[in-house]
Amino acid sequence: MIRDHYQNRELEVKKLRTILCTLTVLMCADFADASDEVVGEWNGIITTESLPQPVSISVKSLTVSETVLTLRYSLPRNCSMTAEYGGPSQAGEIFYFPAASNRYDWCATTLGRAQSHIKLTPTEANDLRYDIVSGKSSVESGILTRK
Repeated sequence: MIRDHYQNRELEVKKLRTILCTLTVLMCADFADASDEVVGEWNGIITTESLPQPVSISVKSLTVSETVLTLRYSLPRNCSMTAEYGGPSQAGEIFYFPAASNRYDWCATTLGRAQSHIKLTPTEANDLRYDIVSGKSSVESGILTRK
């Protein structure tokens, strides 16, 4: 009886391992797809204060906790900021901006605040939607095209 109990337990553990391995493969496949859709060079123009504002985003990879994103603005803002990949969310890929130090441009004062992040979401038209959030407030959003 004890022997049967251990054999049943062993069988349950094997089933659980199989399920976990399958889920891992599926999750990695989803991340690979997301990586293909988000990684690359993106650019576009948004309107801020009635002025055209060129924006570009470069994503090197989706490696958690590494600085892989660069956000650049041409004139009139004329600044840039890097961000670390935080991981996927239900609505897109999340990147966190570091706290800015000794800079007083638009990027540092707006994006260098605590809890500032950017969310990237591929669109059905193969463009990239970006949403910048500081705390719980939306700062800006736009649609960029692949270079």
